[in-house]
This record gives sequence, structure tokens and C-alpha cells, in this order.
Amino acid sequence: MAGTRQLVCHGFLETDVYRESKKRLKLVLEWTDRDVDDRIEALVWAFLHNPEPDAAPLAVQIPGRNLWVARTDHPHLRVYLRPRADVEHECELLWIEETD
Repeated sequence: MAGTRQLVCHGFLETDVYRESKKRLKLVLEWTDRDVDDRIEALVWAFLHNPEPDAAPLAVQIPGRNLWVARTDHPHLRVYLRPRADVEHECELLWIEETD
């Protein structure tokens, strides 16, 4: 994938909008905080332990934007992220939603 860059995240910050989307997801799926947090923790772990981000990217950049989307399986969730401009390798969690 020459010419593309991969998202590198070693720290994560939940935005207010993310927290609101998390509340909505919990209501829709009838989940607890722990249910959602378990999936996010697995995604965070993957970012922190991915030895070759270029070979197996965890997130895909939305073309033309400084916005990335990562997917989880079982159930399928989309998590939108963006790198923080002021802190290298730290990302903001922007939104979480269920996918089909």
C-alpha cells in the first residue's frame, strides 16, 4: 500500500460525542458499560500490539478526511477515530455504532 499511511494509536481519548453515541448504542443493544468497554478494550489492545500496521491495518482512512474507521466483529461495530494534532500517536474516539 505504497503512498498510504496507517493510523498509529498508543493512547485514546473519549470525546463527548463518543460518550453520547456509546449511551445510544447501549440502549439499542441493551448492553451494559462492560459489554461496550470489552469490545473497545479489544480494539485498543490490537492497536497497541499490532507489530505490522501496514500489513494488517486496523483502521481505514475515509478518503479526503483526517478520519478513520475501525471495525469489531461479533457483533459488528464501527468506531470512528482521528489522530490528535497536538499529541503524537494519540487518537480521539469520535463515534461508535452498530453495523449490519
